[in-house]
Amino acid sequence: MSLRSFQLFSPDLDISPREIIVPISVTHPNGPPELLFWNPLDRSVTIHSFARLLCKEVGGFPSVEYVSAMVSQQIQSFERVPPSPDEQKLLEIQLDIADEGTGIVLRDRFLYDPHCPLNSPEQFAHVLCADMGLPPPFTVKIAHAIRTQVLEYARRSRAAGGTPVAPAAMCPSPVAPAAVCPPPVAVRPPHELASWTPRLHASRCG
Repeated sequence: MSLRSFQLFSPDLDISPREIIVPISVTHPNGPPELLFWNPLDRSVTIHSFARLLCKEVGGFPSVEYVSAMVSQQIQSFERVPPSPDEQKLLEIQLDIADEGTGIVLRDRFLYDPHCPLNSPEQFAHVLCADMGLPPPFTVKIAHAIRTQVLEYARRSRAAGGTPVAPAAMCPSPVAPAAVCPPPVAVRPPHELASWTPRLHASRCG
C-alpha cells in the first residue's frame, strides 16, 4: 500500500458516511502538516508501519516514534458525534484553506449537520471543488477541515454533559459559550451575504 493511497489523496475519496474516520494531522518540522484519514477499525495497517512509510516517503520527521505517538494520541482522543436523523442540529463550519502548489486560498462559511448519518464531508468537498473548479488537493483539505471542526464540536458536547454546543461564532454575544444556541436563521441580512459565499484568493508570498 502506498502512502498516497492510504492518505486518500485520490480525487475519489470514497468514504462511506457511516464509517468511523479520524482526521489526523502530523506536524512536519519543515513544511505543512501531513493530513490523512484513519479508520481505527481497519487492521490492515498498523500505526507503526504507517509511521515508517510516512518517514520513508516524505522524510524530515524526527523519528518513526514521533509520528507514531502523534497519530496514536489523535486516535485515542477521538470523539464521535452520535447520529440523530430525526432532529437537525446545525454546526457552523469555517474554511480558510491555502494550497501552496497553486497559490489559491479558499474561504467559506456554511452550516452543516454533524448528526445526520447520511452527511459526508468527502462528498461535500467533491461538490464544492467541482463548483469552484478547484484541483484535487483541495478535496482532502476541505474534508479534513470539516471533520476536524466536527471533532471539536463533539468534544465540546461531551464537556457540556452531552448537550450539543455550537461554536461561539453561531451564538449571539449575550449567550454563554457553553449554552445551546438558538436555531440559525436561513435568511441572511445583505451585509452578511459575502461571508456566507465561497471565495477564492491568491496567496501572498513572503
